[in-house]
Amino acid sequence: MNKYQELTINGLKEGLKKQWDFKDSLSTGFFISDDDTNPEDCVLTIGLNPAGDSKNADDERNQRLYLFSVDDDLAIHRYAEEKQGRIVNNGYYRKIMKIVDHTVGKGRWPWSKESWAVLEKQIDSDALLNHNKLNIKKQYDRDQKRKITVYHGDMFYVHKTDSTEIEMKKNWDGVEYCKKMLSYHIDDLKAHNKSIKYVYIPNKKISNWLAVGKEYVMLDDGTYVFLSEQPTASWWNRHQRDVKDPETINRILNHVL
Repeated sequence: MNKYQELTINGLKEGLKKQWDFKDSLSTGFFISDDDTNPEDCVLTIGLNPAGDSKNADDERNQRLYLFSVDDDLAIHRYAEEKQGRIVNNGYYRKIMKIVDHTVGKGRWPWSKESWAVLEKQIDSDALLNHNKLNIKKQYDRDQKRKITVYHGDMFYVHKTDSTEIEMKKNWDGVEYCKKMLSYHIDDLKAHNKSIKYVYIPNKKISNWLAVGKEYVMLDDGTYVFLSEQPTASWWNRHQRDVKDPETINRILNHVL
C-alpha cells in the first residue's frame, strides 16, 4: 500500500458520512515513473476521485493505457459490445486541458512522453486501444511538440462514478486532509525535477474544503492553487468553440505569469 492509498483509506474511514465498501475499487494512486527525472514545466490538477468501479481499478493495476482526453478533431470510438473500461473521458479532461492551453501553453498528458515503441505494444495487445490506434498515434505525434505536461491526481484514490457517495461528516477536517494530499503530489513532482506552474482544482467540494469563497490559495512554498467549480454542460456547449472558462483563465494569468 502506498501513501496515497493509505491516506485515502484513513480519510474515508474517518470522514465518510455513510460508510461503504471501497476495498475492490481502490485506485493505485498518483504515479510518476522513477526514471522520469528530466526537468520540465507542468500543471497539476486535482479532482475529487477517479470515476469507475473495480474494473477500472483492475485496469490501473495492469497499467492499461489511459488517454485522459484527445484533441477536438480526434474521435475515439468504442465498440457497442465493449465491456472494458473506457480509455478516454473528453467530457471532463478536455475542459481542463483547455484551461492549460490558454494560460501557460499547449499541454499534453504524461502518457505521450513514453516511447512509441513501448506504447504500440500496449495498444496492439488491447482490442479497444488497437481499434483507435490511428488517432492515438496522431495525438502522440502532436504532443511531441508540446512543452507543458499536465499531471492529474485526485483527493481520494477510490473509483466511484457517483461522487455524491463521497459525502463527508460536517466535523471532518477537510482542510488538513486536502493540504496533506496536495503536498504528496507536489513533493513527488518536485522530486522528479518538475517545475509546477500552478495547481488547478476543478471541483466545488475540494474548493470549499480548502477555502470557502476564495478563488485561490497560496501554499507555503509559493505555489498557487486555483479553485474553480467544473464548468457545467450547458456552459460548455455555449463556449466550446471559443476561450474556455475566461474567468478562471484571467485569474491564472493575473497571478502566475
